[in-house]
Amino acid sequence: MTKKPKILLYILFMAVLIIAGCSKGHPDLDADEDGIANRSDNCVDKANPGQEDIDGDGIGDVCDNCPQSYNLDQDDSDGDGVGDACDDIDTDEDGVLDSEDICEGYNDNIDADEDGVPDGCDNCPDVSNADQADADGDGIGDACDPPIITDVCDGVIHGIGESTINICVSTLGGTTVKFTLTGNGLSESTEVAVDTDGKACVQGTINTYGTYNWIVVVHGPGGLTNITVIGTIIVDSSEQPCTDTGPTDTDN
Repeated sequence: MTKKPKILLYILFMAVLIIAGCSKGHPDLDADEDGIANRSDNCVDKANPGQEDIDGDGIGDVCDNCPQSYNLDQDDSDGDGVGDACDDIDTDEDGVLDSEDICEGYNDNIDADEDGVPDGCDNCPDVSNADQADADGDGIGDACDPPIITDVCDGVIHGIGESTINICVSTLGGTTVKFTLTGNGLSESTEVAVDTDGKACVQGTINTYGTYNWIVVVHGPGGLTNITVIGTIIVDSSEQPCTDTGPTDTDN
């Protein structure tokens, strides 16, 4: 009487193992949970509810190693993940095979600025910028994109017989900032490099009370000038702490 329960338990255990091992390939199940049963799914391992199959070879595009060319055998002689049927294809007809294409859909041989990035994919095709840097993320490379001013801070710190002027500019894409301070017969200019935090500051000492204008010009790569900011600072006997004022006047 004790052997029969053991046999039944063994059979049950084996059945569970078989079901667990075969469920993935069971025709009525949906292994990738894309709403398409395995028996009808053209890509059982990867969800593709749309069942896209551009080349009509019966293998879903998300599983096909060459979705744009009929290749039911999925041969891949060099094991690079790209089917043999695609290794020798040049979709954009630029003389560069798709497997080696730098700028898919465009002619790799056209590179006006010779920076190694074909014009079709270059965010600044007329100015060499191999790094394709784009600080403001607008799709135009910094080398072609005038910088922008994000913040301006000016202030006065008073001492005995003199006052110290502080002006700081924060910029995206700027490389240098030229500061000019004028007023009461004074006209001084200083050009400052933008630091790694995108900020440039200038400090000057004035020993005469009065009203002074400061002019800021921001330069970007290639000498591009983005914006001129004009502000006014009044030097008197009261303390004026540095605060974020923003540009008071802009001229693109």
